Amino acid sequence: MNETMVREAGVDFHFLFQGRRMLDEPMYRILSKLVNGELGNEYFEEWGIALFGKKLELLSANLGVPIDFTDGSIPEGLPELLDCYELERRGIERSVRYGRSPSLTVDGVVIQNGKILLIRRKNEPFRGQYALPGGFVDYGERTEDAVVREIKEETGLETTINQIVGVYSDPARDPRGHTISAIYLLDPIGGDLQSGDDADSAGFFDLDELPELAFDHEQVVRDARKMVDLD
Repeated sequence: MNETMVREAGVDFHFLFQGRRMLDEPMYRILSKLVNGELGNEYFEEWGIALFGKKLELLSANLGVPIDFTDGSIPEGLPELLDCYELERRGIERSVRYGRSPSLTVDGVVIQNGKILLIRRKNEPFRGQYALPGGFVDYGERTEDAVVREIKEETGLETTINQIVGVYSDPARDPRGHTISAIYLLDPIGGDLQSGDDADSAGFFDLDELPELAFDHEQVVRDARKMVDLD
C-alpha cells in the first residue's frame, strides 16, 4: 500500500491514496457524524463553511459534485470516500505502531454435514461479500486462541481446533496491506449461530454451491476440502 503525505497552504495533512486526495482526521470525524445522523446539517450552515471552506472545495473536486449540506442530502460518493479513509487510517496507524511489517491474521474453516461456515462482511474491504470468519491476532495472543475467539465473536459458535490448513502469505491477498493468515480447521462444540462483530450475517453454505468469496478464501476452501472426509 502506498502511503504519501501531502500538505497545501492553509489545509491540514491529507492522505493521497491511489491518486485520490483523502480527508484529514477532523474533517473525517465531522463528515462521519453527518452521514451517520449524529450531527445536524445546521452545523455546516452555521460553522462549517467558514471553518472548512478550503477543505470543502477539495472534497467537492474529489467527488466531482458540489458540496451543499443545507438541503439535508449526503453528496454522492461521500460514504465510499469515508470508508477509503478509514481503511487507509488503520493501515497507517498499524505502520506507525508496529513498523513496516506484515500483519498477522487468522481464519477458521468449520465444515459440518457437507456445509461450511461463512460470514458476510460488514466492513471494507469486500463489504457485502462472503468470507471465512477470522480477523487480526491481538498482541500477546496465540493464533490458536485468536481463531477460536474470532469465530465466537463473528458467528456465536464455540469451536475447538482440529488441525491447521496452512499459512497464506501472498502480499496481495488483502488490499489493506500485507497480511499473513494462519488458517485452521475447527469443529463446532456449542454456542448459538448468530452474526456479530464485523459480520452482517453468518450461516452454513453447501460446499458445492458457494457464493463468491473475499480475499483468497476460495483457494483456502479448496485446500481444506482435501483434508476433510465428506462421505
